[in-house]
Amino acid sequence: MSQGEPGVELDTSLGYMLKSAASALHSALEAVLKPLGMTITHYACLELLAQRPGLSNSELARGAFVTRQSMNALVQALERQGLVVRPAQAPVGRALPTELTARGRRQLKVASAAVRRVEQDMLANLDVSEQAQMRRLLTACIASLTALGSRRRQRRLGPPRTVLGSSVQPAVEAGDPAKGKPAKAAEHGDVGDQDPRVGDFNHVVPIVDAPGPPMEDAAPGRLVRLGATVAEREEAASAQPFP
Repeated sequence: MSQGEPGVELDTSLGYMLKSAASALHSALEAVLKPLGMTITHYACLELLAQRPGLSNSELARGAFVTRQSMNALVQALERQGLVVRPAQAPVGRALPTELTARGRRQLKVASAAVRRVEQDMLANLDVSEQAQMRRLLTACIASLTALGSRRRQRRLGPPRTVLGSSVQPAVEAGDPAKGKPAKAAEHGDVGDQDPRVGDFNHVVPIVDAPGPPMEDAAPGRLVRLGATVAEREEAASAQPFP
């Protein structure tokens, strides 16, 4: 912030007020869950599984707003406590679907009642119409910030390139062919910290609309497969460029 530029008025800043409300809610939830031997993330995991049985570790991480590593450690602990169960092998793909056990459902029933009381206390001074309006306004805020994050990610990736009728989304960081340095896959970040919606987007692959190997730039107007050798890069660089 440059000198003379106005600062944020904390007393009227909606962002700061939302953060203050979130902090107060966090403290209130901790106070009722700790006597039950639960953390907020522990409770969130059980609640998500009760409403959407079979979620994967990545999906649980997004729903609870934590990293995949943190959720994986938690799910393993819940398994040892007999609160959740996962199959030894994934029925489809590599993701292991997680489900509540009878013991997990009993623990969740007690925790959900405590959490509902906290929310009722938080909304005690708002009537039904005000609560509905708050939901609409918060939904609009979330949508605006989510769209902003999507636009920023798109700017980092750049516009799609059209190659022989196929749309190729840049997904690699250029290497150094002269030094034999391979290209490095672009890091999209841990979606578990960003998006609570279900679906697994945690692996990084080039987006190609037509069949063929992943491609990257060898020189302006020329492409080679991802991970190409120095010899393949030199051959591509000397070839006729695409029109």
